[in-house]
Amino acid sequence: MSKNPSILHIIDSLEPGGAERVAIMMANLFSGKGHEVGLMYFIHTSINLLDTIINDVQVYQFDRKGKFNILQKQEFQKITMEYDLLHVHLKHNLRYVWFMKLFSKRIPTVVFHDHGFTSLKNLDLQVTKAALTDAVYISVNESLSEIARKKLGVKTPHLLENTIETNEAYPKSHSTNNDFKLVLVSNIHPRKNILFAIEYLAQLVKEIDSCKLDIIGNVIDSDYYEICVSIIRKLGLSENIKFIHGESYIQPLLANYDLGLHVSPEETGPLVLLEYFAQGIPFLSYKTGQVSKKAN
Repeated sequence: MSKNPSILHIIDSLEPGGAERVAIMMANLFSGKGHEVGLMYFIHTSINLLDTIINDVQVYQFDRKGKFNILQKQEFQKITMEYDLLHVHLKHNLRYVWFMKLFSKRIPTVVFHDHGFTSLKNLDLQVTKAALTDAVYISVNESLSEIARKKLGVKTPHLLENTIETNEAYPKSHSTNNDFKLVLVSNIHPRKNILFAIEYLAQLVKEIDSCKLDIIGNVIDSDYYEICVSIIRKLGLSENIKFIHGESYIQPLLANYDLGLHVSPEETGPLVLLEYFAQGIPFLSYKTGQVSKKAN
């Protein structure tokens, strides 16, 4: 293999999220270091991070026409064979790449980047183990590495902790009123524990009625979102809590806030804490993930 290998990152979508941001950051970084870099994604979403990818990264929107559709094998092989390494993000994408390998004469070396806890059962577990037999395994979290050893048969897991791209801190831009402004950066689904943040603000408002909370993220689970909105109304907090959707660049917004929140009890990163650090705002978070270990 070349000392300067070409790399194709593979992920299912570019909808804003931690794994997606890491994939794009790594693609941009290695391209800037002189590597030939591509990024393949399968599902196009109206809200996405396409505008954060530098021009030198070749982007492929690959319509796989189903998770296990072999009709696209020739097109998949044509693209992947242009690269020395396939850097695959998330387990379900690894299983797809493994499936396509079964119908390919040759495929580049696979590097698998594990971003999150997943409960694997039956066929998914067996396919994931098979896919990892000849892949290089990287995790963002020590606990993930241990799970890979014990349950997935990975002999030598590698740890690559999350990082972010950042410039110097953005200037503070608080409004002139006396509001105490909190921010929660999180996509909206039950695992993110948004209801806890809503209940937390309800208690704060009893002591400081000028408290405001902005929740910045996209709706992943519409039913859960409607539950959140309903409870906000029931608690009389419609003037205190606002949802902000469709934002790709989070760090410039953080200068508007006094306190960051992270209320998901189980995370591998979490990436947002690094963004809070980068912009110098204090935060309240569950002690979860690799970043919290470093914060201590």
